[in-house]
Amino acid sequence: MNRNAYLLLAILIVANTSISSLRADDWPTHNHDNHRSGHTPEQLIVEGLVESWAIRSPVPPSPAWGGPAKWDAFSGVRGMRSMRNYDPVFHVIIVGERVYFGSSIDDAVHCVDANSGEEVWRATTDAPVRLAPTHDDGKIYFGSDDGYAYCVDAASGELIWRFSPVPEERRIVNNGRMISFWPCRTGVLVEGGRAYFAHSLLPWKPSYLSSVDAITGRPLGVGCFVKEVPSTTLEGSPLASSDLIIVPQ
Repeated sequence: MNRNAYLLLAILIVANTSISSLRADDWPTHNHDNHRSGHTPEQLIVEGLVESWAIRSPVPPSPAWGGPAKWDAFSGVRGMRSMRNYDPVFHVIIVGERVYFGSSIDDAVHCVDANSGEEVWRATTDAPVRLAPTHDDGKIYFGSDDGYAYCVDAASGELIWRFSPVPEERRIVNNGRMISFWPCRTGVLVEGGRAYFAHSLLPWKPSYLSSVDAITGRPLGVGCFVKEVPSTTLEGSPLASSDLIIVPQ
C-alpha cells in the first residue's frame, strides 16, 4: 500500500447531498458497539461518493508494535508473528455532527465538525492515544500511553476525570517515546454505568484491570474494582457480551 495512504483521514459523502440527510445511525465506539460488531443496519449507496474533506497527519501513525517482535525474551521464543496490530490507523467514531479520533502522533484526541472537517477541540495527553475513543452520555472516554484513562466533555473537550490504578508515575522508553510502565492500550468500554479499561505493558510486571464509575471515575460502588493481573499483558479493544467483559491479551 502507498505509504501516503496512511496520512489520510477523510469523510466521504454523496455528491450534492448534505451529511445530515445521510446520517441515520451514529458510530459511537470502536466497531460501532460494545459487541464490536462493525455493523449498522443502515444501507449506504456507494455510487457517487466523493471526498468532502480530509485531515492529513504530517507523518504516518506510529503503532505500538510495528510488526512482529524480534523474539519473546520472557519465554525465549523466536520467529514470532505480528499479533498486536490494533493501531495502524487513527480510529474514528462519529456522533451527531461531530467526528472524534485519537492520534499516536500528537498524543491527543481530536473533535472535528462532520460537515467541514474543522477542529472543534483537542484534548492532549502526555503520550500516544492508540485506540478509538468512546462516546457515552455526552462524554468522551479514551486511554493514553501516559498511563491514564480519561473522560472529557464531548462538547468542549474539558477534562472531567482521569484515572490510573498505580500510585507511581514510572516511565520507560518505547519506540523512541517516553511512556508509562502501565499504558492504557485498551481504550475505554462503557457499559451499565461503568467504564472498563486495562493498564499493561510488560509480562513480568503486573497488569491492572479496572472498572470505575463512568461519571466520577472512581472505583467505588457495585461492580467497580481494580484487579491486579499477573503474567498477562492486556492490549486492544475489549468487548461486552451479555454477561462478560472480554479483554484481549
